[in-house]
Amino acid sequence: MTSIRVGIASDLIEQLADQRVVVDGRLRGGATAALDRETASLITELESLCEDVVLVAPRRSRVEWERDGPRPRVWLGSREITDLHALIVRGTRGVEHEIHALVQGLTRAGCVVMDPVDRFRGQRATKIIGTIDRWDARVGTDSWIVGGHAIDAFLDEADAQELFPMIVKPLRGSRGEGVRLLERRSAAMEALAAARDAAAADRVPLLFQRFVPFKAEWRVTVVNGRSIGVVRRVAPPGVITHNAATGATYEIAYSPDVASLAERCHSGPGIVGVDVALADDGTLHVIEGNWACQWGLFEDTTGVNVARAIARSLIELIEERAGTST
Repeated sequence: MTSIRVGIASDLIEQLADQRVVVDGRLRGGATAALDRETASLITELESLCEDVVLVAPRRSRVEWERDGPRPRVWLGSREITDLHALIVRGTRGVEHEIHALVQGLTRAGCVVMDPVDRFRGQRATKIIGTIDRWDARVGTDSWIVGGHAIDAFLDEADAQELFPMIVKPLRGSRGEGVRLLERRSAAMEALAAARDAAAADRVPLLFQRFVPFKAEWRVTVVNGRSIGVVRRVAPPGVITHNAATGATYEIAYSPDVASLAERCHSGPGIVGVDVALADDGTLHVIEGNWACQWGLFEDTTGVNVARAIARSLIELIEERAGTST
């Protein structure tokens, strides 16, 4: 065991702190049943390698920015956590601003954050950054981000240019929520309603993508730029999304080309589930990169201990940053 100290922050930990299940960065009575599978397994693996694992409830944190101070100081309640070596962020919903401040403060104090810092912007995540990243790398599918008042005109233009069928997604959707196939302009309104409803409360644009027939889809789990496994995703009949939440199953089907593409698109620090598809014309498309992904089904299919891989990779990263890697 090393003298390394690691923090885990999430919206769930905040909820458990409200319930007094998490107190001063610790689970009361080892109440791991209150945690999701991913966080519970991360705690187990990190505790076997580190001196201290701190559960950070974001709303109980404080970041001090003294004008002449050498670095920010970060507190969790009355406990200073400025000297954390690393921070893993899971869910951020409802605590986006607190996570933003926490990440900025700890990064400037020398902490390793296990995700790109730019991911944390003080607002709910959208599909905009990922869409732009895939365009920059020329590995995505033709996409349009369309504001609410421009949708009808866009659909008319798409019809004139014979762009149908298309996929529509709410920009803040996840796990296949609100994803619909628009087969033609005349039938678009009913299918569009679900995506619009999902986006309406947030007043965010919709994401349209050209429908590309795919022969196969994979999920690649990438940790700090390295693939730790690949599975093929199989959707139920009649379902257009290949998400586990919508009934997809996983099969072991390693592909070096798929793994290499996922690593190229996500070469930096972080834990990301990369969805890759093979089109009928033989081209590979990166569909999405899912930060703070769930890995239960992936783990059950492959036998890979994802939390252990994350913990070991994190220790290596910390030691490399400190110049003490052996």
